[in-house]
Amino acid sequence: MYVFHCCAGEAIHLARDFGYVCETEFPARQVAEYLSRQHSDPSESYRRKELIHATKFYFELLCRSWVTIYDSQTQGTWENPSVHLVSVLSFRLLVFFITIFLFHLLFLNFLLIFFPSSQITKELIDLLNQDRSPLCNTRLQHILDPSIQRHLTHFSLISHGFGSPAIVAALTAIQVSGLQVLPLVL
Repeated sequence: MYVFHCCAGEAIHLARDFGYVCETEFPARQVAEYLSRQHSDPSESYRRKELIHATKFYFELLCRSWVTIYDSQTQGTWENPSVHLVSVLSFRLLVFFITIFLFHLLFLNFLLIFFPSSQITKELIDLLNQDRSPLCNTRLQHILDPSIQRHLTHFSLISHGFGSPAIVAALTAIQVSGLQVLPLVL
């Protein structure tokens, strides 16, 4: 196993490149169609639609909070680090108090949003864990339907095998974080 060290600039560049590859090359439409075909029972279509809307809302909420925190940390003056540190700490303190207030105010809504979204997230994780794209010199027997495996293999080749495992790791971290919130607000 090779270990390498990235400076902060390289890490940010790598993250941005991976974000771009995910936005442009991840087979989102094909994955959505494949997962939808797995749940084609008309009697559960309304419930499925609710789950998808809850998942969309949950991830939009997460993305907005991450962008807000990232923007607050990258703005400010680097010539005077103490001013930047105070603004970041003040912002984090404000976010902390607002978060506590919102968790107590919206706890039931959180439960209604998180648990359905975790089911959809789990389905995506399960699908990506079944991806058997060629990696290095290994060619595993395919588990998935060739119609979806072809798209996942393309994404794997574009991302040099890093794509699906990285997305699974990120989605798992989101699920674990969501579950860790529950004891804090009970």
